[in-house]
Amino acid sequence: MAAVQAASRPAPPVRRDRSKDWRTSVTDSLSLVQSFSLPRLAFAATFIVVLLYGGLYIASRVGQPDFVRLADLDAVENEFAGLRLRGSDGQFDLAAGRYAAALDALGAARSSTLGLFPHYDTAGLNEAIGLLEEAAELEGQDSALGLEAWFLIGKILLYEGELDVARDALEIVVEQQGPSAPDAQRLLDELGPVPVPGE
Repeated sequence: MAAVQAASRPAPPVRRDRSKDWRTSVTDSLSLVQSFSLPRLAFAATFIVVLLYGGLYIASRVGQPDFVRLADLDAVENEFAGLRLRGSDGQFDLAAGRYAAALDALGAARSSTLGLFPHYDTAGLNEAIGLLEEAAELEGQDSALGLEAWFLIGKILLYEGELDVARDALEIVVEQQGPSAPDAQRLLDELGPVPVPGE
């Protein structure tokens, strides 16, 4: 009778070895990670970062008003980075010194976040304009350096949204046929005709 009861009892459940299940899942995860090579992961991460940065760069440019994009003060900084002008005799020229100081002031006025969303401090721009006016006055309004100073003044005023005064500065450059006269004319064409009051 005891033998019959023992046979009718269900067999005890087989005890699972949990440590093997855990090891198996970790091994599966490691093999999945190992299936992607380190260079491929690095390339994918770099691609994502570049794509994200590029999207933010485009957004920072598109979000700017048209006259700020036209002024393109960042190009001025890049073109004249580290420029130090001297007179024809090789001696330091006061007007050229003022022009170079204006470029430094323009560079110092710029701020950005990782090169995105650039912004120029108004006080720094005003300092640059003052130095450029001094350079033009010292060198002469119709000199090459004086006309370059007026061109840069026009671009700074354009950035600040002072469109009428910017037009006046750019027209001086075009009328006197300064070195940047074609660029000044292009900016004037982009700005369009002066609006007539009452129309």
